Amino acid sequence: MTNSNAKLEQASAHELWNFRYLMLMLANFFTSLVHFCFLTLLPMYALRIGGNNTQAGLMTGLYSFAALFCRPLFGKMLDKLGRKPVLIIGLTLITLSSAAYIFTHSMLVFLFFRIINGIGFSAGSTAIATVVADILPEKRLAEGIGYFGLSNTFGQAVGPFLGLWIIQNFGFPVFFICAVGVSVLSLSGTLTLKYEEKNDSNIEKRYLTKPEKQEHGMLEAQLVWPILILLLAATSNGSVMTFVTNYALSLGIDNIGSFFTVVSIGTILSRLVFGKLSNHLKLGSILVLALIGILLSQFVLGFATKLWLFLIAAIFFGLGIGWTVPVINTIIVLFASAERKGSALAGFYCALDIGVGGSAIIWGVIAQHFGYPPIYFLAALNCGCALVLYYAALKKRLKAI
Repeated sequence: MTNSNAKLEQASAHELWNFRYLMLMLANFFTSLVHFCFLTLLPMYALRIGGNNTQAGLMTGLYSFAALFCRPLFGKMLDKLGRKPVLIIGLTLITLSSAAYIFTHSMLVFLFFRIINGIGFSAGSTAIATVVADILPEKRLAEGIGYFGLSNTFGQAVGPFLGLWIIQNFGFPVFFICAVGVSVLSLSGTLTLKYEEKNDSNIEKRYLTKPEKQEHGMLEAQLVWPILILLLAATSNGSVMTFVTNYALSLGIDNIGSFFTVVSIGTILSRLVFGKLSNHLKLGSILVLALIGILLSQFVLGFATKLWLFLIAAIFFGLGIGWTVPVINTIIVLFASAERKGSALAGFYCALDIGVGGSAIIWGVIAQHFGYPPIYFLAALNCGCALVLYYAALKKRLKAI
């Protein structure tokens, strides 16, 4: 009887696909669906209600910076108050702000609700990621994070394509109503979720070149370099998600929704093989391949004039971003102290917020005065800088991962 219980406990410790994991994937899919719909299609709405490219970039920037400034607070709340309160706050704010868009026709008011939306997304996404890190078995951490990222990928795949179809056939009001419905589904799915928070303070010790923990502001010192690399790579997200639709429309390409579908197919393929690939290649090697893929995607977009060139760029971007995010996510979970896991993942999302939001504001100004191609060449340059930073500062710190 004792041996039987021990075997059950051992099997449970290695179990990945369970009800909680699947429910979190579903909730994250719905949250990502709304996020990517808004990120890619609201710039088009900004132009429709009298805005310009600068204001479209500002809209994405305010959303991202609202998320950025709130993540440290929510990270501390996750560590001190628990995961579920923060999760409920975040998904509730997303639902309410999505409903408010239905009645908003002024850029100023719209920007206000976009900020509220960003605050909700910062709480919801950080909480979901932390819960997933809690429930994943240690020996399947990289694999679990990689598969979990598919929920983001499917949201990115379905969101822009479906959202654009709804807008073209039914208009923005119906689009916003659908977004509210999806947000309600995400909130409902997490209300009954039960789990125990994991607090294994020994995990990170096996993955650091130096066992001592040094704090660097809100971050531990060993987290600074991977977060900076992610920030640089994420500027390509700002260029792609915020401006590809308007860029293509300016060239007379109407069926640009296929771009996001191809991006998602590439990301799905990369996530499906990530878990197994991480068993054969070091995380650093995968990260190098990923950054090269993103760099090539931005370079091709800078010269794109036809749909087929956009689709080639989409393949590189999907594969590159599909590996970059889970690699950095895994590194941060492994490097972070167990008692500061929420804050560490808040820092991870802060890098995405700054990379996407900060670059979107800059890209918007550049696009307004110089056109779209320069923003993609500059995003490619940022990816090159990320590669240099990896070799200069992070490679030796990864030890044998």
